[in-house]
Amino acid sequence: MSFDPNAVSLRVKILASLFVALGLSMAASLYGIWSFERGKLIEISRNQAVQAGLTIRSALRHAMLQHNTEAITSSIEEIARGTLLSHICVLDANGRIVFSSEPQLRGQVLDLAKEPECLACHTDGERHVSQRTALLNVHDRPTLRNILPIANEPACHGCHAPDRRTLGVFMFDSSLAPFDAVLRQTASRLLLTGLLTLAGIFVLISTIVTRFITRPVRGLLDGFERLGNGQFGHWLELGGSREFADISTAFNVMSRAVGRYLGEVRAKAKEIATLYTIVQRMSRSIEWKQVKEVVVSLLTEILDADSVVLVIPIEKRPNHFAVYWREEGQRLFRRDYSPDAPHAPHPALSRQEFRRWLDERFTSPVFLAGHTRVLIPLLFKDTQFGLIAVAKKPGQEFVAAEMKLVAAVTQHVSIAFTNARLYDMAITDSLTSLYTKRYLMTKLHDLVHRFQRLPEDGFCLLMLDLDHFKEVNDTFGHQVGDQLLVQMARLIQSNVRHEDIPCRYGGEEFVILIPGKGLEESLGVAERLRSQVEGYTFAGPDLTCIQRTVSIGVACCPGHGTTADALIAAADAALYTAKRDGRNLVRVPSEAPQAG
Repeated sequence: MSFDPNAVSLRVKILASLFVALGLSMAASLYGIWSFERGKLIEISRNQAVQAGLTIRSALRHAMLQHNTEAITSSIEEIARGTLLSHICVLDANGRIVFSSEPQLRGQVLDLAKEPECLACHTDGERHVSQRTALLNVHDRPTLRNILPIANEPACHGCHAPDRRTLGVFMFDSSLAPFDAVLRQTASRLLLTGLLTLAGIFVLISTIVTRFITRPVRGLLDGFERLGNGQFGHWLELGGSREFADISTAFNVMSRAVGRYLGEVRAKAKEIATLYTIVQRMSRSIEWKQVKEVVVSLLTEILDADSVVLVIPIEKRPNHFAVYWREEGQRLFRRDYSPDAPHAPHPALSRQEFRRWLDERFTSPVFLAGHTRVLIPLLFKDTQFGLIAVAKKPGQEFVAAEMKLVAAVTQHVSIAFTNARLYDMAITDSLTSLYTKRYLMTKLHDLVHRFQRLPEDGFCLLMLDLDHFKEVNDTFGHQVGDQLLVQMARLIQSNVRHEDIPCRYGGEEFVILIPGKGLEESLGVAERLRSQVEGYTFAGPDLTCIQRTVSIGVACCPGHGTTADALIAAADAALYTAKRDGRNLVRVPSEAPQAG
């Protein structure tokens, strides 16, 4: 298992570094103290040994002048036994041991150039002797070897020639074992004291590092981890020192700034994503009917609205408006409304607010009732062509992000409606405002193709023809005939669903595509429409009270055909049957006559 230095905590790294530094410093200090004390003890021992040697040399010199060999030998042996001095020798000038505390050494001649005991002083083999002291290791014991020359004084000239400077040397060893024991004991105590001191310092530094460094650093790391997890409200308080307090203050300011900026980025990203969704969904269709559904659904979804109401002026009907809204889980509903009506267009749009929109013609969204509702004008080149009223759910109000979104959405919705309106003008009949024959055939082919993919999605087609319409044109003129066609178109629109497709097929003929309905349901629609036309009185400024009936042929896919041409032919045949059977009738292909 390999060691990973990055896994070691900061506290351990700091303490280890300080411990090593303190340990080395303590070791160097202890070694310096030990070396100094050892040198001092050796110097003291040397001085004491030399003083003792001088005293002993003077005593032996007195015995030597008296030629008292026994006294000299006895004195040397006694001194060796009773003092710290050992291996006491008296050598003559030729290196022969004359007297020694070790009798077996007497008479031996030491070679100054070869003997280990002599090389300590006579490094070059020269015989000149001066007072010297050397540190030796004798029998694994530290020993000071002291050399004191025996001068050839006038008192000695009786036995020795006066031309010689020295007669020999007085050599003795001074054991440092007691001093070494004291020194070792001192060193042991110093080492123990140093270790205890180091341990105490380590504990103290560990406490200081933990409190003033590692704990604040750990808190800072925890703060960054929380920041990375999105906890921008975490408040960091670092103790230890003023510097860490400044760091915590800077961190708190930074975290809140990051949280604020990130919130703005998220809000902007959400706004962009929402706008993209709006543009994408609205761009899927340019048809006026579908755009209305998409806009109402989208605004309900993205604004979490309780209700969305769309108000659009009705063409060729001055001072009349179509009001659209969707109830939860249901299709888009429509209601025609006039400002003169005593009631409101919708519970989410009061009559006073509707009048305000008409009168003030405001050009930007207007928030009402404590930002719980908003009126969004639909504009095209500063021309007002619609209104959207959005109401929040009870107890909620528009937040700042939603208010910005409303302002951004307004332009896109206006453009979508403008494009849809232009496309609607291209696919609708200019007189009746119903879809054109070309659009009918396009949708009919689409429904056929859909049926081919999904056989369960059948549909029906109703073909209508006003009875005796030619008489109206011949009697009252084509202008009155056109007014009658317009009112007939209104009757058709009021009797179909939002998803149905009413078209002007040509002249006084109309076709209604009814997706997702079977024969029985479509016959019910046809019969209801026939009955309403029969009981309706066509009237107008240029139109006297006229009553007319309508004949209707019904054909369904797949019962009466599975192609567009086959269905048109089947419905036309059924219509011909209704005309032949007396008019004001509903018929299906190959069916026996029914009562009107």
